[in-house]
Amino acid sequence: MKIASVICRVLMGLGFTVFGLNILFPFMTPPPPVEGSLTAQLMAVMVPTHRMAMVGAFLGWQPAHVKQAREHAQANDQRDKNPGDVGLA
Repeated sequence: MKIASVICRVLMGLGFTVFGLNILFPFMTPPPPVEGSLTAQLMAVMVPTHRMAMVGAFLGWQPAHVKQAREHAQANDQRDKNPGDVGLA
């Protein structure tokens, strides 16, 4: 079970890294939005001012979530080491 946990953590980290970098360095470009739609109007304002990159950097890099995930993983590791102790205090 410990090996599966490590594999899942690595794959999730790789996914967050790749898709986070895609926001800052667009190497997977989506199709353009429909002309005149609200999405097209929003992108027409956000992209030239580089505000979309700031939004992407904020959403892609959140140290509080990384810390929370690390603490959760450590708690799971402790639980795996002591299977008789369920910790429902």
